[in-house]
Amino acid sequence: MKENEANPHIKGFVITGYGPSAFCSGADIGRFPQLLGDAEAAAQYARDYSKLLRYIDHYSKPVVAAVNGYALGAGFELIMRCHKILTTENAWFQFPEVTRGILPGIGGLVVPFRRWEKSAFQIFQEAIRFARRISAKEAFNMGVVTKIERNYSDLIRTAVAEVNNPMTKIELIFDEPVEIGVVETVEEPMAGDLPLSRETDMIVCKAIEEAAAAKSFSEALEVGYKAFGEVACTKSAKEGIEAFLEKRRPDFGKI
Repeated sequence: MKENEANPHIKGFVITGYGPSAFCSGADIGRFPQLLGDAEAAAQYARDYSKLLRYIDHYSKPVVAAVNGYALGAGFELIMRCHKILTTENAWFQFPEVTRGILPGIGGLVVPFRRWEKSAFQIFQEAIRFARRISAKEAFNMGVVTKIERNYSDLIRTAVAEVNNPMTKIELIFDEPVEIGVVETVEEPMAGDLPLSRETDMIVCKAIEEAAAAKSFSEALEVGYKAFGEVACTKSAKEGIEAFLEKRRPDFGKI
């Protein structure tokens, strides 16, 4: 992207996954154990991981996400930074981080509330806090997705046409504080039939509120990075990450 930003023959970029099933399954959880218990290292990891996303935020050419299947965690956060989001009918989005005792730390706590209408705020909260899935159709109705195609081939053709369209706008993410109201914790957070960590939910709720109130987008992102650092020091994160790597169901109740 850097090499071609000044190239007049390159109109923009399409980011997609390979094949008809998955856009992105998220970050490499195998790297997370070394971050547990070290708030600054975890926060810096989130900052470093965000470099591409910050680059897209200020990119001078359109970047279109062609979502060809499920997009999880950091994959969902990447999509949110693209200037347009197109999907296939079978696409869906999810933040599974809370099921692992952590949180989406590279923009997931920030961007939904600064980019889309207030009518979508409740669904985004449920996605962030309770791992609620969002289908392509629902995302379209929320104004997150601009077009849904039947198959992968049509998706790519439409995405390329969008990049080549001189009318495609690059909309910057809102740089002012946003009013989202009080984000209330619950006594027993759940993701389907899986009991979640109340400790994690409290950190998430506090970070969402603080990020929304931040004076700038950059400051809001920093709230998310630090929240990722904070949650990395919890027993919930240790249990959630270990359970994921051991391929078992986490037991946050024993903490």
